[in-house]
Amino acid sequence: MGEQAKGISCPYLPIIYREGATTSIYPAVSVRLTSSTAEYDTIMLVDSGSEKTYLMKGDAEILGLQFEKDKDGVSDGKVKAHGAGAKFDCNFATVDKISIMKNDEPFCIFENVRIRVPMDKEAIPCAVLGRDYLFKKFDITFHEGLQRMTFMPSLSTLATGQRT
Repeated sequence: MGEQAKGISCPYLPIIYREGATTSIYPAVSVRLTSSTAEYDTIMLVDSGSEKTYLMKGDAEILGLQFEKDKDGVSDGKVKAHGAGAKFDCNFATVDKISIMKNDEPFCIFENVRIRVPMDKEAIPCAVLGRDYLFKKFDITFHEGLQRMTFMPSLSTLATGQRT
């Protein structure tokens, strides 16, 4: 019989959605964001309803990310994002590395991650890990009553022998 995949269980984490707001617990994970000029740890919401991964504008500024430019050298709001009843303009940028952390150790690393950055700092309340990267490597179960998530290597990852 084949080897059974081992799951990784992570607790939900507190997120303050707006300055001065109360803290609430959400399905979020610790991440380490790395660019050519900076590295820092933060929290990102694990969002099965989001097709894409988003960083807040402040995250992009800390990392010193450069926005992709069009053929005319312009980089202002090249894509319109829609979600949860909101519409907002985004730029594209690439993060060198996003490490998904548990107990200060990475359990999954994504490299050269093309993300979206809303132009308006208030467009999204927190950074978001969407289905474009994380959900392709893991089948994620949300245990709402326990306020935990379980990350199991996806069947497609197991079938191709990819490493997380």
